[in-house]
Amino acid sequence: MQLKDLLEELTEKYNVQAFIDTDPVQFPRRFSRLQDVEVSALLTSVITWGRRDMVRRDAQRLHEAMGDSPFDFIIEGGWQRWRILRATCTALFLSAIYSLFAGRCRGFTPRIIL
Repeated sequence: MQLKDLLEELTEKYNVQAFIDTDPVQFPRRFSRLQDVEVSALLTSVITWGRRDMVRRDAQRLHEAMGDSPFDFIIEGGWQRWRILRATCTALFLSAIYSLFAGRCRGFTPRIIL
């Protein structure tokens, strides 16, 4: 089997709504603004370990706290008000992201490599 055939087979298996609905990949797909997609994907990947149902539960809680715009949540320092994030090393990670974006123009669009 060639790599192309394998990739097409995996795409047919996993790039379907039934799989997406049960996987953490659903969270970044909820957003259309590239900054929100990127922050959502990054933070979801940071907490992705263990059983998928537990990851989805924790990612759902995280996304509820971030609201409609994960990017704005980071830029405006909303993560600082979230007690659970402050109490973990994730807060340090988010602080680094904030530092990277804070000095940039609000219109900045990060490149997403697919």
